[in-house]
Formats: sequence, structure tokens, C-alpha cells
Amino acid sequence: MLGLGMVPAAATTPAPDFDHHVVVIGTGGLRWTDVDQTPAIANFAAVSAVGNLVVRNVRSSTCPADGWIAFSAGRRAGDAINGAGGPCRYLQNPANTNPVLGQPTVDAVAPDWQVFSDAVASQSYDATLGSFGQAMAQSGVSVAGVGPGAAIALARPDGQVTGDFYPRPAGAVEFAAQINAAVTQHTAPDRLTVVDIGALRIPNTADLSDPTAAATLSQIDARFETTLRAIYAQDPGLTHTTVMLASLADPVGAPRLSILAMAGQQVNGNFLTSPSTKQTGFNQSTDLPTTVFSLLGVSDQVNRATFVGSVVAPEFVGGTATDRIDSLIDAEDHTLATRPLVEKFFLFYCIINIL
Repeated sequence: MLGLGMVPAAATTPAPDFDHHVVVIGTGGLRWTDVDQTPAIANFAAVSAVGNLVVRNVRSSTCPADGWIAFSAGRRAGDAINGAGGPCRYLQNPANTNPVLGQPTVDAVAPDWQVFSDAVASQSYDATLGSFGQAMAQSGVSVAGVGPGAAIALARPDGQVTGDFYPRPAGAVEFAAQINAAVTQHTAPDRLTVVDIGALRIPNTADLSDPTAAATLSQIDARFETTLRAIYAQDPGLTHTTVMLASLADPVGAPRLSILAMAGQQVNGNFLTSPSTKQTGFNQSTDLPTTVFSLLGVSDQVNRATFVGSVVAPEFVGGTATDRIDSLIDAEDHTLATRPLVEKFFLFYCIINIL
């Protein structure tokens, strides 16, 4: 199984012909308790900086569409569909894409964009859908995206996707062809690739022993490994690359903590904490666009008033990789155990103030 520790030393290969490449690999529904069922992700996490990701958005449960919409807006924003009360929206590739594998589409339009825009405009978080894509279009960074979520993340306010877009095919061989093209066909020294490897979403009454859930996890893990292979083939030591793996949505119709892992050139630490949370090991999904800007060195080109997140800060903590992941699992267990008490306290507090 592929892992950073199995990659040849950077000194044995030519230096990459670019300055810095940030690769955001987005998924959904993954918690640290699930990683023992995803070997490629587990191997990556063992040699990465890790943290919990709070994906709470406009509702108590965050669907995959909500997660990618929030990434696009740089603040809380979401779909009109309430995932806490029913199924999430099925995300689709843009319709107007190049049918030839490995060949990009440069004028892709994110599906359901007007529906998403109307939903965001009706919400109370002063968000502008397409803010991240607009910022990247003005940055001079070479941009590529793979999959439906990437189309949402990289779309500008008019819905047109910034950079080269590659639809995510169902087949493993075809997916590998798209990933290899997306990672290698950049044209500028600073590069961003966003990849949607799919999401896990199960009923509240189901668990990971369900065959459909297990198959989805296996597919997500296989796509993640394929993406890593393409990255390592270009930059074996990650001397010019930073990889961010983020689960942007809840697995069920109730809030959970998701996984966040980072490795590569600018990750100096083994544990991830955002100043926005003031809690060790905790980060917010709204921190991710801001962190990408920082990694690419374009923060000064971005309107910070639009993006409310902080830059995720790697730090070194003691213990083994297993210890660190166990601490993140314990943190989620504590959060889930105390949430009903906190909600009752605030309800009581509000009633007392009303009276």
C-alpha cells in the first residue's frame, strides 16, 4: 500500500519543474474511527499532520454539496436541501465536458449553480458563492479540478469553472487517466489541483458494516491512492508539493467531526490546529480556503473580508501517529457526549432571558 514512507528519496530524482503545487483532495463522511477500513488513507495519516475538522454549516447536518459550497464561498453557506431531514443532493459532473480522457474542459459550468446561488443568497451569513474560484482566477496560479465537488469549489460567481476541469468517471482506470492529466498538465510554476474522490453518506440507522457503505469506503480509498500515485510520480519527496485531505461533510443526518490531514513541503508538524477554534486539534472547514491561499503565497491578493477562516497551523506534539489519531477520536467522543448537555443549557438560558 502506498505511503509517504515508501516514496524514493528526493535526491534520487530530478527536481520538479514547478515552484509549488497544492493538491486538495476532498471527500465526505470520513471520521478518524473509519480510517482502519481505508488502508491508503491510514498510511497517509500515519506520516502526516492530522486534526479534526468541524464541518458544521448552515444546518445541523452537512451534506457533500454544503461542504463544497462553503469551500467556494469561504464562509458558512449551503444547499437548499436539508440533509438532517432527508437524503442529500446527488452531485453531478458538469454536462459540457470533453469526452476524451485526459483532455480538459476549459469552459465547464458547475451544475445546479443557480439553485445553489439562490440558496446561499437566502441564508444569513453574507456569503458569496464563487469567491474561491474568482480569487484563483485572479491569482496567476495554474488551476485544475477533477470531479463534481471540484467544479463547485473552483466555479466563479457566474458558475464557470476556473482552470482545466476533468469529469470524474466511474471506472478506476478512467479515473487514473483523469487524475494523471490534471496533476501533470499545469502551465504555471504555482499550481492548484482540487480533486473530489466521492463521499460516504449513510442512514442514521446504518453503520459501516452495511455492504453499500463498505463498498463506498473502499472506492474512496482506492481513488485516494490513485491520486497519491499521480502526485508522487511527479514529486516523489513532496519537496515542492503540499497535499491536503479533507472530509467536508457528515456521514449521517447528524453532526460529526471529520478528518483533516496534510503533508508535504510546508507542513512543519504532526498535529493541526486552527486559531479560529482555540482548541488543540480542532479546525473548521472555513479555514481551508484561507489555508490554501497561504500555501500558494497569494493571501495578499485575496479580499480577506470575504474569507472568514484562519490558516491551519501545524505543530509538533508527542506520541506516536496512533496516539495522535486516538486523541482525535477521543475528542469527537467527548464532543458527541457533551453536545446534548450544551444544547439543553443554551435552551434553558434562552428561556430564562425571555422570561
